[in-house]
Amino acid sequence: MQGLKRKIVYVATFEAIAVCICTVVLATMHTNSAQSAISKLLGFFPSEQRSQRAVTLANSLVGVIYQNLLPTESGKEFALASEMIFNNNQQVAPYIVDMEKMHLMADFLKRKADNMSRSLNEVLTQMVAKKTISAKDAMRATYNRLELHDMLNGIR
Repeated sequence: MQGLKRKIVYVATFEAIAVCICTVVLATMHTNSAQSAISKLLGFFPSEQRSQRAVTLANSLVGVIYQNLLPTESGKEFALASEMIFNNNQQVAPYIVDMEKMHLMADFLKRKADNMSRSLNEVLTQMVAKKTISAKDAMRATYNRLELHDMLNGIR
């Protein structure tokens, strides 16, 4: 029942985005990346509505931020790791509109095409390099362990 309530709230939030022109909408979703938040949001709609909703989202989305609190090296505090996808100048819109291209959003993050978006692995690598968090905790937090492993080996 709780999941159904959340789904109704997400759909209502998306409806608010679709109807309003100049609105700030903040929502919380439980996902493991910014990209999966977009996929999850679109997944709430019936398949026959999904492409129309994807166009609306692509045209109105400013950005998605994924956050994760990780224990610091000392174990006494937590540090914030985040992944940010910004739709600056509609650069991400083509990946949202065409679900077959959604996986290309990861390449967009790697290229740093907009100088604003950041991948989770990039942030985790920086945090390990600064000894803010351990490599073990970074590996637990990532959704792409192979890529992070290669990135961490590059800083050693």
